[in-house]
Amino acid sequence: MHWIRPTRLPILIAWLAILGVLAWVGTHPRVVAPFLSRLVTRQLMSQGGGTVKVADFRIRPFEGMDLYGVSVSLPGSDRGLTLISADTVRADFSLADLTGETPRLRKLVVQRPEVYARLGNHHDTEPETAGKKDAGFVRLGIDQLEIQGAFLEFSGSDGRLLERVSHVEWNGSVHSGDRIHLMLHGCDVAWDTRESLLTGLRGEIVIDDQEFAVPSAFGKLNGNEVRVEGFRRWDGLLDLAVDAHGVSIPEVENLIDLTIGFHARGDLQANFFARGDTVVYSGLFNGELEGYQM
Repeated sequence: MHWIRPTRLPILIAWLAILGVLAWVGTHPRVVAPFLSRLVTRQLMSQGGGTVKVADFRIRPFEGMDLYGVSVSLPGSDRGLTLISADTVRADFSLADLTGETPRLRKLVVQRPEVYARLGNHHDTEPETAGKKDAGFVRLGIDQLEIQGAFLEFSGSDGRLLERVSHVEWNGSVHSGDRIHLMLHGCDVAWDTRESLLTGLRGEIVIDDQEFAVPSAFGKLNGNEVRVEGFRRWDGLLDLAVDAHGVSIPEVENLIDLTIGFHARGDLQANFFARGDTVVYSGLFNGELEGYQM
């Protein structure tokens, strides 16, 4: 018979207790789900007054957790409101990943999320953090992010529809801290209110308190190949380089929300600069311009 050393007995008992709790939680998720919702709401959203609800969940010991029937409510300023729901959220992580200075998820899969957002009675086009040196975002790293079948709708305080994205398939990564860094490894977006279908998007996006920057991105816009790089600041200044084949100027106008002022379709290598009401275009164009073949 092999005896356990007395010095190791407390450690063994502790591990048995932990495994017992995990086993019980894993087999009784419906009992614990309401408590989990209250815990997450209290710890993560106490400052903003939001709420999180989880209908059910499953723990995968030493691998991660699956959440089912997730809903999030985020009240904004001046009676604004954002509602988020998802059928399933699958997160792969280890405890060591979550306890670092920047919590990290190895993989996050969100199935059929829906986002409905209503602006408050008074809002600015610039983020509240614009111009502040101490601005930042929630510190989080997601090595692999998959979003399947997302729907997004944004409306004004009067209920008028502003933007609708009827379908999003996202594959990439996200890391945030002082800024948000997105890597796209194949994304599709059906942007109804812009009459734009973006497919096979790959590249890099960086968001901070000053601007929305695209160091490099390429894909297809309504079936035509497009490559872009540049930035748009929250004060409206735009500096964008576009290399596109077979696209029309109205398609570009719809996507970047800017009136360029002429009609054309063809291949172009162009730079667009805009500040206030001034738009400057320079570059090469091969196609039909205002009814004339160039």
